[in-house]
Amino acid sequence: MENPVLPHAILAIAAHELNEDLTVLACGAERICELVEPGSPAAQLLSDILGAAQRLAYLATDLLVYGIERSGYPRCVVTAKRLMEPPETQVIL
Repeated sequence: MENPVLPHAILAIAAHELNEDLTVLACGAERICELVEPGSPAAQLLSDILGAAQRLAYLATDLLVYGIERSGYPRCVVTAKRLMEPPETQVIL
């Protein structure tokens, strides 16, 4: 019998991972912005990157909330179970 919670739990975990990587990208772009001249082509490109990262972060957050709500697990349980397992032994809820 298929577990009806599993697809939603997987969605929540994937959205969480996506959000973490987007945070790294956005923080890196923000730091580089401090090094380039305002108004330069590089500054405009970094602004575009930051805008895209922000839009994707909103989407990832919406997917995370949807997955958690549909899985029946509170956010703290899904996140705690995921973070407590070493990466090489992590299992999907």
